[in-house]
Order: sequence, then structure tokens, then C-alpha cells
Amino acid sequence: MPQPFPKSPSYQAELSGLLRMHQLSLAGKEESEEADLERESAYDYWYDLSKLEKDRLMGLSKDLYEISDGPAQPPEPMNPLAQGKLVGAYEARERGDWDKALELLRQWGNHIPPALVCYLRGMIWRSAGEPVAASVFLEYASHLDPENENLQAVLLHTLKVADPVAAKTRAEAVLQASEAKSPTVVIYAADIIFGQTSKLSDIDSLPVYKRLIPILERTLTRMEGREEIDGPAVAGAEIVLTLLATTYKNIGDTQKAYGYYSRAIQLDPMNDALLIARGILMYGADRNATFDFEQAIRLDSPLIWPYFYLAHHYLGNNRFEECRVMCEQALHKQATPRVQSELYDFLGISLTGLGYPEQVIRRAFENAIRLGPSNERARRNMKWFEATLTTPTAQKGWERSSDSSMRKIGQQEARSDPALYEKRKLVAD
Repeated sequence: MPQPFPKSPSYQAELSGLLRMHQLSLAGKEESEEADLERESAYDYWYDLSKLEKDRLMGLSKDLYEISDGPAQPPEPMNPLAQGKLVGAYEARERGDWDKALELLRQWGNHIPPALVCYLRGMIWRSAGEPVAASVFLEYASHLDPENENLQAVLLHTLKVADPVAAKTRAEAVLQASEAKSPTVVIYAADIIFGQTSKLSDIDSLPVYKRLIPILERTLTRMEGREEIDGPAVAGAEIVLTLLATTYKNIGDTQKAYGYYSRAIQLDPMNDALLIARGILMYGADRNATFDFEQAIRLDSPLIWPYFYLAHHYLGNNRFEECRVMCEQALHKQATPRVQSELYDFLGISLTGLGYPEQVIRRAFENAIRLGPSNERARRNMKWFEATLTTPTAQKGWERSSDSSMRKIGQQEARSDPALYEKRKLVAD
């Protein structure tokens, strides 16, 4: 799998300084005191760089000058040699040879329109793990070709990581004129504003959700009104449906949320994140929720949630061996201490039901308490377990979390799990 550029502190400092110098140059401050300070600080890191890093930054500097100096003459006529070299640039990008791809564009990019050259450079830098550098080229590509709304969408998506403040400003402008913008651009703008709610309380998020819903529904209607819904349009519809499902879930309209999740799954039945989101929404209220989790596991989902919920489901049905297997698989996946504490509590109960040795069971409950100091249920379950050791005839009074509390845990914890809602196909990628 292609890897991003390595990020040594010296390299990152030089790259950031070069990009700041570019902004100063665009602002006509190339001879300012601020620019002089940037040049002086560059000497502190330059000699720590490898030859490859120096060559990469010098190439970037050359490419940035093409922006600050303005577009050169119109593209030269295409010829077989140039075409072959540009195909080589695409191939180098696909295999993750970012430096080679950028160098071929420098040598042969004068045979294609400047906006396309900037777009390709931006996409290479983004794939190489440098969204700030990518945004510079993508913004200029959008400036050169302002009618290309695909470029605007890609720029929005890149700014979401590179400069969240600028991304929000642009997204707000798009949403204010959503009817005049292409569905692709509106989708990316809505996704940015939706993402801002992760930093807000439930109460403060509510007006954002209520504002987004009519915009998203109108956008979906526009997309469905087209004669052909395939390729990128399908991916765009999936994102709209997912955003609508999540916003309706967050305002408490389970029925509409379920409907939109189901429509998204019809478009992409192999998307484990959508299955999991629908499963969490309906857990305990619809027996089909467990089928969603089972299907997500069959799809080899890397997320913890299907294992977490099936462990609870199996425990509630006294299927102790299946619960144990789910717990142990889940505990090898990334999770918060709160979720891990719950799993160890489930594991302790299932191990007891299976007749495991005392020390093994005790270790599970101790882990539950250690990871979740406020998990009083785990403490009480451990006391019940210890009571059975001294009084074998004592009745086991296990406490198990209710289905509704499990839904609440999932909705609270999964909201901060970007993997669950970011596993969406992006229209402009």
C-alpha cells in the first residue's frame, strides 16, 4: 500500500516555512521583515535534511512559483513522447511513487492545461499525506477553472483537514446558495458542517442538524431527478443518505434514520460501517439488528462495534461460548476504556457460565474494574462471583446492561469514532 512522505521534524519545519513564504509572496510581502525571518529560520533545518528531502522541497518551490508568477503560455501540442511520460506520472501516482510523479509533471506538464497540472499536483500531495500543500495547488486549480465544480468539491474535502476554519467558511457559502451549486459541492459542504458538530453539545448541535436536513433532502431530490444514477452519482447519493440518517438519528427520529440507512445500504450492501450504524440504531428494538452485526463481521469489519453488540446479545441469551469468542475478538480491536470495561464484564460472566478456573474469571472482572473505575455493575458482578466461591449454593445475581443502555453507549462512544462514519466513498476522490 502506498505510504505518505516520512515526516521528520526538520522536514516538516522546512515544508511549513516554504508554504508560509508562498503565502507572503502572494500577498506581495516577499521583501517584508516577516519573510526575512522565514528565510533565516530555514537555515536552522536545511542541513538536517536528506538529499531526497532537499530535492523534494526545491521541486515544490519551483511548482509554487508557477502559481505566484501566474500561468505560463498555453499548453504545448501533445506528442507521443509527452503522452507516454504523462501516463508514467499517473502510474507513479497509483503506486505511491510521489516524487517520481511530481518530477514527471514538472518535465511534461506543459503539454496539458495548467488547471489539470495543479489538480494532479494537489492530489499527489494529498495522497502523500500533506493536505496543506495539496490545498495550495487545488485552490489554484479551482481559480483557473472556476466552472469545474468537481475541483471545488475536492478542495473542500482537502481543506476539511488542512484548514478547518477556511473549510467551514467556504462550506457555509456553498450551503447559503445550495440550489445554485452542484450536488457534489453541496454534499462536501454539508459534510464539513456536519463534522463541526462533533465539537458541540447535543443541544448546540440540534439547530445545525435541523438546518442541514432540508438542504440534504433537496439535494437528494435533485440527484434522483437525473436520468442516470450511477458511478460517482451513486457514491454521492450514499453520502447524502448517510448524512440524513445520522442527522435524523441525532434529533431522535429513529424511523426516518432507519429508512435512510436502509436506502444507503441498498446502494452499498458491502459497507460494514452502514450496517453497524443501522444495527446500533435498532439494537434491542428490532431483531434484524443482530443480522446487521453478523453481516458486518462476515465482511471482516475492522470496527469493534459488531463484536461488542453480539457479545451482549449472546450473553443475554446464555450463549456463553459465543459471547466469550466475541469478547476476545473485540478486545483485540481499538476501543475506549469504557467499552473495554463492558467487554471484560461480559467476559467474566460468560467464563463463569462455562466453568473456567477462578483466577481466569477473577482476572476478567478485575480488568473490567481497572479500565472502568465507574463501572459499578462490574463491581457488583465481581461481588456476586466471590459470594459463590464462599457459598456454593448462593444464587448468581448477575447484572446485565439493558438493550437501551447498550444503544446509548454505542451512540455516545461511536459518535467519537471517526472510522464509523468516515468509511464513505467520496465522490470527488
